[in-house]
Amino acid sequence: MRNLVMVVSLVLTVLGAGVATAADDPYYVALGDSRATGVTWTSVLFGDHCGRTADAYPPKVAAALGVSYRSVACVAATTTDVLEGQRVLLVNSVPPQVDALSERTRLVTLSIGGNDIGWSSLISPCFPLIGDGRCRTDSAMQARITSALTDLSPKLDRVLAEIHRRSPAARIVVVGHGGYFGAQRCFPDARMSEADAPTVAAFFADFNRTLAEAAERAAADYVDIAGPAVGHDTCAGSARWFLGDWPRGDTQTRHPTPLGATNMARLVVDQLAS
Repeated sequence: MRNLVMVVSLVLTVLGAGVATAADDPYYVALGDSRATGVTWTSVLFGDHCGRTADAYPPKVAAALGVSYRSVACVAATTTDVLEGQRVLLVNSVPPQVDALSERTRLVTLSIGGNDIGWSSLISPCFPLIGDGRCRTDSAMQARITSALTDLSPKLDRVLAEIHRRSPAARIVVVGHGGYFGAQRCFPDARMSEADAPTVAAFFADFNRTLAEAAERAAADYVDIAGPAVGHDTCAGSARWFLGDWPRGDTQTRHPTPLGATNMARLVVDQLAS
């Protein structure tokens, strides 16, 4: 009997250690900015103020795969924040996101870059309160876009290299951007003129090309969101995957809707299965 008790005790100890390890070193770690948080107008007020909710794509990916996960994605995060940590709402210091990685990590998703380039500000000339912004003829805006994307490339390389260093056995998935605006104007959700819509689309295409090329250099996967999101832009009513410039419900403007996050998760899982 004593030997039996000792064996049972040992098994429970091992199982307990396994549970602790799984909690500390999950199979899947999600890094990035608010596109990966499912942020709402109220979620940033609680916890570490990073805004993560169950409507984000990472928990949906983990559920579909049936794996343990941890998301350290945070609103307003830049590539520097992923590597060095950030201050959120001026009241909370968040450690480097890469600290969540370990040699036991097997999957990493990364949604980053939008805050580095300030994408909303870059294309703001396309979205005047009234009238036609004529950003299609704005050479200064185009020069700023080119400069911002050129500067972004080495920043992405540094993040991806650090992920590889900390989690050499992990499969890395870079999640693309875009899909917010389509070919049509629908006030107040999408204020750009239909003549400027191709310029907006070209910006997202260039942005996503920058992300995809960084993924390729790092031997990581890239998931295109903009292509599958055609027809699901902010003008698509209940079928929209993204909000534009008009608040609807608790989802923050210019962010994925819960439906969008669900489909982003589906696209990530499909990529992993390919």
